[in-house]
Amino acid sequence: MADAEEFNRALRDARLSAASKLDAVLEVSDARALRLDALRAEVLPVVSVNAEARSMFALTLEPGAAPKLWIDLISSVVMEPDPRTFRLVQDQESRRETLFETTDMKAM
Repeated sequence: MADAEEFNRALRDARLSAASKLDAVLEVSDARALRLDALRAEVLPVVSVNAEARSMFALTLEPGAAPKLWIDLISSVVMEPDPRTFRLVQDQESRRETLFETTDMKAM
């Protein structure tokens, strides 16, 4: 009987630990998405007043575990390597190239 109680306690502790880790991952993902959304809100007024810019830039936020702010068909801003660093990347056929990286939203 004691073994079953210990097993149940260990199982409960493991589930709580896994839930805490998942919560932490989701919080980081949410922080990244919020910062990208703030960047989008900052850039949108500049793009919206220019017809040519509106046709060139998507400014679409893609949610998920690793959210992206799509600038155009091949360029996006991601929060890497940490949730505070903006990284402008361009996806090419065989690789991803980092074009610019900063922790300053205004600079991005």
